[in-house]
Amino acid sequence: MAEANQFGQKNQHLLKIKEFASLLYRLRESEEFLLAELNRSGSFLFESIRMRYDDNAGPVNKLRKEIADRLANKETITAEFIENRKREIEDEIGRSSFKSYTLFSILFPFFQHNIEIDVKAVLTQF
Repeated sequence: MAEANQFGQKNQHLLKIKEFASLLYRLRESEEFLLAELNRSGSFLFESIRMRYDDNAGPVNKLRKEIADRLANKETITAEFIENRKREIEDEIGRSSFKSYTLFSILFPFFQHNIEIDVKAVLTQF
């Protein structure tokens, strides 16, 4: 009976991983979907992101914090806003810091909170 319970739990974890992977794929493939999902995220998330990047002043994290601040103030984030801020931040620091960052990779932490399980631990059990 315990074995069946463990199998059921592992199966549920795999289903959650699959569901989250599917969401991430859709977010990565469509900037429109990515921004729509970002702009309708809950305010609890923005405070968490703001706190995470409060003391981390690197260029990418600075941008993430600014995005969280604006979302907390109920402002809509657009791809144009992000591109403009990337250029402005690079001008301020005098170097190119965003060349390897896509819109998805910049915004990924805003969706990371949806991961309710330790994916690596679950997969290691198999």
